[in-house]
Amino acid sequence: MLRRSALALVAAALVMTGLACAPQPESAESELPVRDTSEENLAAIRGLVADYGEAYNTGDEEMMANLFTEDAILMPPDETSVDGRLLIRNRFATIFATYEGTVQLNVDETRFSGDFGLARGTWALSLTPVAGGASFDEVGKWLNVLERQGGRWRISRSIWNRNAPSPRSTS
Repeated sequence: MLRRSALALVAAALVMTGLACAPQPESAESELPVRDTSEENLAAIRGLVADYGEAYNTGDEEMMANLFTEDAILMPPDETSVDGRLLIRNRFATIFATYEGTVQLNVDETRFSGDFGLARGTWALSLTPVAGGASFDEVGKWLNVLERQGGRWRISRSIWNRNAPSPRSTS
């Protein structure tokens, strides 16, 4: 059974590779001028990341949720995926009710193609349990798939992980 599944995955990968490499028909869309400018997009993405930091640092789950597309998916470490803006909002509401935190975000790379892009960077997080207890710090990296909707960039998919296992306390 496992062998059959593995063969099916290999076959699917070969088919997808073949489709991706096949010549694409010319369309009227390919003749349109590209409207993206790297500087414009870079500034917008840096603004989006700054807004994410502000939402996190102020514990504003509404502001945080509005940074995501309606069908966004979070892929946090050591957890199942969180699908959709409402559940993302609820997840952050739970985090903000449980911890007071500050996050620092850095953007290391951005790429764009039309209304889609990606941004990659690093983060440093300090958390203190609201109910009391030892604070702890974590550092890691993140990758976001972005989508421009109505002229505004939003996070469509977000994945991050720690550089080391969570200490859950500082010495």
